[in-house]
This record gives sequence, structure tokens and C-alpha cells, in this order.
Amino acid sequence: MSEKRTGLCLIELGEGRIRKILTDHDDTVIFDEAVMPHDELIRFMGRKTKNYYKKLKTLEAQPLFKESLDVSEADLFDLIDRAFAMSYELRGDFPEAYFFTRIALEDTLVIPDDGSASFLLNIRMRILNIMKMPYLSRVRMRNIMEVCFGTTEGFTQRERFDKICKVYPMLGEHAFAVRWTPDGEGWVQEYEIRSLLELYVFYLVAALRSEKRITRCQHCWRYFEPKTKKKTDYCDRVWKDGRTCKEHGPNLKRKDAPVEDKYLLAYKRIRARFYERDYREYAAERKREATSYEHYEDWMEDAADARAAYLSGEINGEELLRRINPDGEPLELMEFSVPESLPFSSSWRELVEGNMSFDPKKHFETINFLDLGTANSKWRTITAVEQSRDSKQGELSLLEKYRKKESQ
Repeated sequence: MSEKRTGLCLIELGEGRIRKILTDHDDTVIFDEAVMPHDELIRFMGRKTKNYYKKLKTLEAQPLFKESLDVSEADLFDLIDRAFAMSYELRGDFPEAYFFTRIALEDTLVIPDDGSASFLLNIRMRILNIMKMPYLSRVRMRNIMEVCFGTTEGFTQRERFDKICKVYPMLGEHAFAVRWTPDGEGWVQEYEIRSLLELYVFYLVAALRSEKRITRCQHCWRYFEPKTKKKTDYCDRVWKDGRTCKEHGPNLKRKDAPVEDKYLLAYKRIRARFYERDYREYAAERKREATSYEHYEDWMEDAADARAAYLSGEINGEELLRRINPDGEPLELMEFSVPESLPFSSSWRELVEGNMSFDPKKHFETINFLDLGTANSKWRTITAVEQSRDSKQGELSLLEKYRKKESQ
């Protein structure tokens, strides 16, 4: 029995490790290495798709996809050349995607011409769909990962598996192709992987059989493997300023708190009141009003300490109010009100769980809306960005919520 098998094969080595072997049709071994499923999943989810998506849009703009009575063979050959070029560009950084796209393209080119008028049209769509495969696999795995790891920090690995199979039943029903193969004096199970999506679904199942967890960083929204079994909200990703998500996250979380707490909302209102008063008095160069605090800076120092004590649970809301409003100025406590959803809005979670292939780039489009149920109704333009953000209420990273313009 030959040790070389054309295609992508996986062999479980024990202790969570997986041997990954990719062999080309000419028996060239593209890689043969041991990997950890957690690392492979996280690396895949961290891949940038922007440039590849642009290339897909360029393919779709090719003349062959425009309405015409005739299909140009020259345009078809140009499409084939571009598709193969895109495939070979993947070889160095993403050999798995290179292999599956290239093999699929080669299989397409040997399909015999049936003489029908639609043959070239079918071939063009087949080629385009092949080149969409790496992008669509990433989209589907993003949705799968979000359901499995996005909001399941307190779940066991089995509960995570049960949830993902309930949301996407086809995952629980999927069967991997497996064979017994000799390994030294014994035998091992060798899995034959038939698509890029199947590869990462295999890693997902393998990761869920491990005690090691995958979680999502609340600051940057990227997945990571915590170093301990304790609940971990932030990863160790290093930013341009040299600080990590563990340092940036708690600071932004403090900004996040006032939208959920009437006492912290009161703190913000009193702070704005003191600041405005202080500014007016400086601008008018007149004597300050008699209060318990002579300067705004004095109030800020004590109020900041009180706020920190409240956030840490050392004092309750009433004690916070007493310390930040010592003169008892009139103040009405107001609960935070959730902004009204946009018309025809669906929650992000409903969209993700309702369709494994949900892609916000395709789903959301700028629309013009006219509500005839209101008086003096006017046309309103609702952008794709507004719709996406509205659907994500409660599903935003701290970084996205506060629009931090940081980069590595």
C-alpha cells in the first residue's frame, strides 16, 4: 500500500495533535506537518478576505457575465486565465485553498462540450463558483464559530457541540470519509478531506473533543485560546501603541457601563453639569457659585474614585449618588432606553443562526424607505452600514462599538 495518497488527509496523533498531509497529483507532497485544531481554526478566522473579495468582484465584472446574445470564447479563456492566476496566488500562504480550487478548475476544463447553447454559460458560472469557495468557506465558518463560541463561554464542550448541531443540523449529520491505514506496527484512521469547509469543520469537531477552550475577545472580537481555565474576556493581541487587548479592553468596558446603569448615567450627567458650570465661570471671569467643590478638577478626582468603587462593587448606587452629588442638586434618575430598531430589522443572531451562508456584504443593501403610517411621512435613506449596525445591537466588540481606529 502506497504511503502517498493524492489529496488532503488528516490523521489524529493523540494529545489533540493532527497530522496534515497534502499530496499533489504528481505525488509532490505540498506539506506534511502536525498541527493543533485550535490553532488552525483561529488562524483561519484571522485571515484577511478583503483583497480576495475584491478579486472576486473583478471576476464578476468580466464581460462574460454581462448580458449578451453571444458568448465569446476569448472572454472565457480570459476568465480561465484569471481564475488560475488567483488560485496559484494562494499556494504560498494558503495551500489548502490553492489545492481545492486548482483541482476543481482542472476538472471543469475536461468536461466535454455537449453542443448546447448554454454550455459556455454553465462553464463560466462553475468557474466563478469555484473561485468563490475560499471566501464562502470563510463566511460559513465565521457563522459556525459565532454560534459555537461567540456566546457560549459558560458551556461545556458537549453543550457547545449540541448547540451547533441544533442550529445547523447538517453538521451533526455529516460523515467524514475515513479509512484504516498502516502506521509502523499498528493502524491509524486516515480521514480524506473533500473540501475546504469540511477541513475546518473537522478541526471544529476535534477542538470540541479537547479540554482546551476557544473564546472570543470582547475587545477585538477575535478568537483565542485562554491560557487558563478561568473565564478570560481579553486576548494578548498587541496593538500599535504596544498595549494589549487585556489593557485596552477594561478601559473601553468602563465606557460601555453607563448605557446599562442608571447610576452611571447620573454620574455622566452630573459631570457634564459641573464641567459646563466651570467653563462658564472661567469664561465670564466671575466668582464661582458656592458649592462643596471649589474647582471642577477637585470634584472629578473624588467622583472618579467613587465611580471606580461602584464599578468594583465596594459601594452601591445610592452611596455613589451621595458622593458625586454632595449638595443634593435636583437629579432625576433615568434608565437607559434601547434605540428603536430600524424598519424590517432582524437581529444579527437570527440572521446567523437562520443561514450558515449569511454574508452581511450580500444581505444588507442601502434602501429608501417611506413609512405611510406616520403623518407628514418623508422618504428616508437607510444605508447598509446602518442596517448592519442596528442588527448587531448587543453583538458588537468594544473596539467596533467605540470605533477605535487602531491597527497592529
